[in-house]
Amino acid sequence: MELAFYTLALLFILPIINKFLKFQLLSGVYLFITFYLTTIVLSILYFYFYDDKFALYNFDFIHSSLFLKTIKYHLLAVLAFCVGVLFYYDFSKPNTRLTLNSSVSNVLKFSFSGNTDLLNTMTHIIFMVIILCCALSYGLEIFYRDDYIPTGNLIFVTVMKLASMVLTILLGLIYNQNRWLSFSYFLIIFMIALGTGSRLAAVYIVLYSLLIFLTGKSTLKNKLIFGLNIVLTFLFVCFLISLRPLEYHGLIPYVTSLIVTPEAFLDTIAFNFYYSFIFGIFVTAETITENAVDWNNIYVSVNPLPGKWIGWYDVAPKLRSNIHAPFSFNGEIFTFGKAFTIFFFIILGIVFSDLEYRMRWFFKHKKKLLGFLIAFLMALFILFSFEYNMRSTIRYIYYAYITILIHKMMNNYKFKLSSLVDVTK
Repeated sequence: MELAFYTLALLFILPIINKFLKFQLLSGVYLFITFYLTTIVLSILYFYFYDDKFALYNFDFIHSSLFLKTIKYHLLAVLAFCVGVLFYYDFSKPNTRLTLNSSVSNVLKFSFSGNTDLLNTMTHIIFMVIILCCALSYGLEIFYRDDYIPTGNLIFVTVMKLASMVLTILLGLIYNQNRWLSFSYFLIIFMIALGTGSRLAAVYIVLYSLLIFLTGKSTLKNKLIFGLNIVLTFLFVCFLISLRPLEYHGLIPYVTSLIVTPEAFLDTIAFNFYYSFIFGIFVTAETITENAVDWNNIYVSVNPLPGKWIGWYDVAPKLRSNIHAPFSFNGEIFTFGKAFTIFFFIILGIVFSDLEYRMRWFFKHKKKLLGFLIAFLMALFILFSFEYNMRSTIRYIYYAYITILIHKMMNNYKFKLSSLVDVTK
């Protein structure tokens, strides 16, 4: 009965959202709804009609009652999210409503002409920071180590990943001005990311390829190359998934493991499809059964302060099913019951609608790079919500609002500076 009610409610509310929120390929709201519903449908088909289960960590072997409970909670989450979207629209100003309902055309191309010398200098500095952080965290273990996690300071790992993301953006922007420098530096940070076994290596490929495509000419050749890069990225993610169970880790074992039979590679592709669209449901089911109802965990997870200040490293070990599988964002919320799930996802729908408005505002006012960055961060949140814990997932919302805040502060500074010039005249 619940399942039918949630389904009918969604069928009623989705056409309403479609009337006031103009569909856009980069829409975080539409991506959230589409990805969640696709995952739900594929998981149902997999659970009831696919006998040869992948059974990663044996999470697939659950009772049908637990599976249905998990599906119901996901549908409830999508429904509450949609209600949050409606709330945001109803209580918004007319200009906000117009922006949400307007078509943003020609956003998939932009020209970039920055200070080349300044960008090159920034590129060299950030690259050296990445190399230094890699040396202080992984060291020679980047090439060969016994465990997946390095023995060095993990703070430097975090800095290295953030710096690599920033550098990837810069390298994509300067590609047309300095291709040799751009590609050489990207290849090095990509190999470092591969040596860590992090799936961010795939994110770097997509981001780098996207920026090159957006700043280049709109030719058939460039479109085909970009499409090929996306396909290769999917295959690369298949490869990354197979790395963690290896006996040894690092760049050398990972590259060596590339020698596989065609049948094994096809199995890896099928496994990656399962991992990307289905496995998250079973992680959530596992989280529901293992997670404790502890409000302090929620407080620590949503707190944007550094982990050492709020006791995250005391809480984190409790939020894992095993060393490789953390609890999921969704599962942590569902553990606290339907009332909290409805409340949380209504708030999330409001937050996503606000980010959607700001993303479209950036596109409308020719600030395409900021618009793409907001869209990218929303996409990361959605993808990570099925398989990563709440703290690891929710930080992408914080990154998005930090980006918006920095833009606002810079605009205010420019306004005040120009006013000062006018006064002195």
